[in-house]
Amino acid sequence: MATSDAYVRGTAVASVTVGGGGAPEPQHNLPAISRGPSDLGAVSGAAKNGLIPLNVEASDAGVARHDKSSSSPRAAASGTPLRRAPTWAITANSLAFMCVPRAIPACFAQTGWTVGMLALVYSSVVTYDTGLVLGEVCRLRPKIGSYPGLCGEALAACAARRGWSPQAWRDAGAGCCLVLQFATYYLTTVAELIYFEQFFGQLFDQSRLCQWQWLLVAAAVSLPVLQLPTYHETRWAAALLGLLPLAINVAVMFYEVLLVRPWRCQPGPRYDGLLGVADGGGALSGGGEEALSNATSPQGRDLNDVFLGLSAFAYAFGGHGFYPEEIREMSTPSAWPSVMNWTYGVAIPLYWACGIVGYYAYGDFSWSNINLNFPRNAANTASIGVQVVQEVYFILVGNLVMMLDIEMRLGIDPTVCCSAPPDPPPRHESRPTPPTQPPTPHSPATHTPTARLRSIASEDEPSAGRSAPWPEAAAGGRAHTGAEEEISSREISSRAARSAPLPVAREEEDAAAAAARRGWPRPPPWLLRLLVRSLFLGSQVFVAQLLLSGEGDRLIAVQSLIGAIGMTAFTYFLPYVLLIALAPVPLGAGRLAWMTLNIAAGLIVMFAGLASSVEELYSSSSGFFDGECRLEYTYSPESPDDPCFLSGLPHEAGR
Repeated sequence: MATSDAYVRGTAVASVTVGGGGAPEPQHNLPAISRGPSDLGAVSGAAKNGLIPLNVEASDAGVARHDKSSSSPRAAASGTPLRRAPTWAITANSLAFMCVPRAIPACFAQTGWTVGMLALVYSSVVTYDTGLVLGEVCRLRPKIGSYPGLCGEALAACAARRGWSPQAWRDAGAGCCLVLQFATYYLTTVAELIYFEQFFGQLFDQSRLCQWQWLLVAAAVSLPVLQLPTYHETRWAAALLGLLPLAINVAVMFYEVLLVRPWRCQPGPRYDGLLGVADGGGALSGGGEEALSNATSPQGRDLNDVFLGLSAFAYAFGGHGFYPEEIREMSTPSAWPSVMNWTYGVAIPLYWACGIVGYYAYGDFSWSNINLNFPRNAANTASIGVQVVQEVYFILVGNLVMMLDIEMRLGIDPTVCCSAPPDPPPRHESRPTPPTQPPTPHSPATHTPTARLRSIASEDEPSAGRSAPWPEAAAGGRAHTGAEEEISSREISSRAARSAPLPVAREEEDAAAAAARRGWPRPPPWLLRLLVRSLFLGSQVFVAQLLLSGEGDRLIAVQSLIGAIGMTAFTYFLPYVLLIALAPVPLGAGRLAWMTLNIAAGLIVMFAGLASSVEELYSSSSGFFDGECRLEYTYSPESPDDPCFLSGLPHEAGR
């Protein structure tokens, strides 16, 4: 992080960095974030509590000015040179990644109508609120450009209030959050890879390729798009590979539902959690209802199923885990509420419509891969083909937050494509000075401290024709006289602060610099990026191969595991924890109670969902590397659990 926010106790003085550089100017009796005149009176309360954040950017313009001052990868880690994305680009990315409305019927299938509707209402309200809260937290810490960084600042603030070491707690908080973020989005991409290879298998069902081979094909197709460096560059991918397929697939879903109308079929959808499990019998004929009854055994919905579904809801509403990273790239961070309004204004109606209509149509037979609920017709085939395209975007964005963190830690500038960084200059290179007559060695007029300061200032002023090296460097080393010993350390620091390379006479440093210049040149950023991202994606392909299985709907268990591990925390309660810890003024009693309630509920769902999803994964697993080569996909009405299994489809549905 570029600059840590400092805290002072017992005073109401805030320091605002102007223009991203220079010394902070004290602003007395001003809160860190001004929301209106009413907040000005709250500063005395903040002073009593002893926490006023320092070094807070005053405006988006100040952030932008600071952003232009640096382009190094180290600065990129704090988010400063990445502020290039327009508001619509971040909106497109946020909506395209979060919005998975066709997954909601499968969530209902785990929870049932009552719990599912409560979860849908609760998630619609709380996740919108936490998205706005994350924007508020990012305004409190504008130089912290990541979720782990915000978690570290929150723990540091709590530690400072108790007199503990803030830096130790900052590192611990950032590290734990980073592990949680990596685990969440790493497994998210693993789940998308499994979806990807299944869509290939459905689309090319006559092919002899096995699941693991389709997995390699999916990785090869994804790798070129995976080279888009930042969210700014992914804006067109979000529109073409994310939003356009989303619109097509939602339209196909409603078309298939209205075409078949499964609620008119026999035996029709069930909503009681008592779906039958076929014992391997053949097609039913004649006394079909009696045969179906004999071929099934009831399995009721239990508490594990409910928590599995709640974690799946968290997965469906996920996306908050990289909101701070998206805000980091916004050219106008204050427009974040507009991003949330557009995202939820589109996503929530789709979630409600697809969730209610889909579960009403297919009941507990709703698959997470809902294309298996449709007939095998042209519209369904087109939808599967569109989802192949959409999966490329999901894999890109799910990985981007992690790959950016790795690359910036390795010094790979995400804003540079092909130009390799220049080799470091020789340590003994001289610096131009004015071609003036050198002073006599013992002239008191030229070796007083005042005269020496004037000499340094004149050396730093640009002037045409100045090409003579420093006298000390021209002599092959730094010559010291008795009078030059009067040069103060402040003068040396001033010269170094102006980025003047100090002459070095040590032979070992000269030899090291020469060896560095003779070594292999650093590869261009695009090549390093390709290497890092290829290795990262390869590891995810390996994990996906471990999880491949031909038994059951394992994707709902994988999604629930992801939701329990991190989506619940990042989306439902962790933003509230951050705001409580970092708020410069005390929160109101009502808002604090609302946040506390959501934190408690989120923790319960997180740990209970984790246990349920692990149990589901274990029970449906066929063993590592022991999945079937090919999956036999059954479409409506082929499965005995299908609502139209007995009556069959309308004639036009198979076209």
